[in-house]
Amino acid sequence: MAEAGIYLVLDVNTPLPEQHLNNREPWTTYTKNYLEHVFSVIEVFSGYANTLAFLAGNEVVFEKVSAKTTPNYLKAVVRDMKAYITEQVSRIIPVGYSNADDLSFRTSLAKYLECGEIGYIDFFGVNS
Repeated sequence: MAEAGIYLVLDVNTPLPEQHLNNREPWTTYTKNYLEHVFSVIEVFSGYANTLAFLAGNEVVFEKVSAKTTPNYLKAVVRDMKAYITEQVSRIIPVGYSNADDLSFRTSLAKYLECGEIGYIDFFGVNS
């Protein structure tokens, strides 16, 4: 992909156990094992020059329950990813989040995730 000039924006989560946040009960999945998975993905893919950015999640907030329970955990994941990149990776790689194009959450979630001194996203993607 790099030889073809294709860049990668990679979600660090997978659907496998201990490799994603449970959007209804994120406190049950935001664990040491989960963070070790996230950091291992960053470690491997940061070595490729065409890794453009990482996503801390994709469509984790999409209903009222997840809108109440998950955003502060997303900010924690972003905070931890950025700290790991700063301390362990030889270059800066942006960290963002992507969500469904749902007007109920899109603007307020983006504003929440971009605020603060730490744990703020570098970009917000919309899946239309």
